[in-house]
Amino acid sequence: MMKSKENWFKSWFDSPYYHLLYKHRNEEEALFFITHLIKLFPEEKQSLLDMACGRGRHSRMFHKMGLDVTGIDLSKNNIAFAQKYENTGLKFVQKDMLIPMESKFDLVTNLFTSMGYFPNASDNWKVIQSMKANLKDGGYGVIDFLNVNHAEKLFPSKEVKTVDGVHFSITKTADHSFFYKHIKVDDHGEKFEFIEKLKKINRSEFEECIKNESLELIHVFGDHDLSKFEKETSKRLILIFKK
Repeated sequence: MMKSKENWFKSWFDSPYYHLLYKHRNEEEALFFITHLIKLFPEEKQSLLDMACGRGRHSRMFHKMGLDVTGIDLSKNNIAFAQKYENTGLKFVQKDMLIPMESKFDLVTNLFTSMGYFPNASDNWKVIQSMKANLKDGGYGVIDFLNVNHAEKLFPSKEVKTVDGVHFSITKTADHSFFYKHIKVDDHGEKFEFIEKLKKINRSEFEECIKNESLELIHVFGDHDLSKFEKETSKRLILIFKK
């Protein structure tokens, strides 16, 4: 079965194989990042929208830190999983993140490279526009993307791995504008193919869009420990802006 439509992410991110392949992204990792991140914001900032929340691991951590959290994601399966953890002050909604919410929030996050997948490149900037629309005046936005310059050193490559008896064959390629992961799955003889396609968006492009939206860029970090961003060596590109 081949999943190669333009909106490939609707099937891949909804697939159990996506979560199996990336199961190493654990709760401790999320807690480490959130613990550092939350210290940057005033204590009175109490409401948070987690855009493209996946199964909600970051949302749950923010909630444990005392915030009133809403997580949204396009994937029906992701939201169904996350809703098992709903509690007072923690809810999850299946929703397209490009469409602003009715409510506004003190903080809006887009974490772990959760943009750059759209067939129409301009939709990537609609993510930032939506973040702005969802923010209260004086609110903060956080984008956590990969650092293109560092990631380019990892492409092309091939990898084979087995997770819980399921075999994955991953081929990474790239062109001028995109990174690609071609993923073949062999689940005890049942075979599937998926592809990840990620737009290369560098720091200057993000900064230009943030400026064009009349948002104030206040921090740029290079990893989840909030270390200084270094163009060639940082693994992540974390941008924090204020409305």
